[in-house]
Amino acid sequence: MNEDYNIEADAELGRTTFEDDNLLKQNTPISKPMSPRLHARRASMQETTWTIKDSFHVTTKDVVQRCIHTLIPTTNFFDVIDDRPDLYGPFWITTTVVQALFFSNSITDYVRHLTGLIDAPYSIGKLVSAASIIYGYTAIAAAILWGFLVWNKCNPKLLDCVCIYGYANISWLPVSLMTPPFGLLSSFVSHIVKWILTSVGLGISLLFLVRNLYPVCQQAGTYFCKLSIAGIIVLHILLAITLQLIFFK
Repeated sequence: MNEDYNIEADAELGRTTFEDDNLLKQNTPISKPMSPRLHARRASMQETTWTIKDSFHVTTKDVVQRCIHTLIPTTNFFDVIDDRPDLYGPFWITTTVVQALFFSNSITDYVRHLTGLIDAPYSIGKLVSAASIIYGYTAIAAAILWGFLVWNKCNPKLLDCVCIYGYANISWLPVSLMTPPFGLLSSFVSHIVKWILTSVGLGISLLFLVRNLYPVCQQAGTYFCKLSIAGIIVLHILLAITLQLIFFK
């Protein structure tokens, strides 16, 4: 009796339970099995997202420790990072060096402006130049090293190359902050002192790079190892000369 009543009540409303079930089946999309190609692409995207997120997941203590071992390279840097390369330190170190270069150069130009040596107190173009040089060198040098090692089947990680070059930039931070006071000295003495500071920054960062990259490059063989180390040294010397001529002159 109750079942008949329910069917009649539904009929008065213009539908039946059987009709609702049929409509539900028709409107419900049938889930198709995911193709292996789409599954692999989705898995790759998830893995890439996790890797990028994880590369910024470091503590302040980790970054400070890595900076100290960069300036005082007594321990292999890859042992320090313990297979956990990050982009947080390289990004902020590179950004800070760019700001420091512009700041120190602006102070020097302002002092020279007060003494009547130049017309403009500072140039915003120096900020663009600093960003282009530091960011460009870090990215290009790391990419070249990574490509060279891949070509020689050394199986490096691009993140490792970017990480080590990013931390190597920290040596230019004290150099850029120490150069403005020497702008008050005579032109000859100022140039000598600035070249010495640039050489010190070059030596620290180059020692750090060669000490840590030499064992990696050895996997490519003796000839290619020497070739890669020579390329690293030449590119870094060119960077130091560029910084000296544009910002520390």
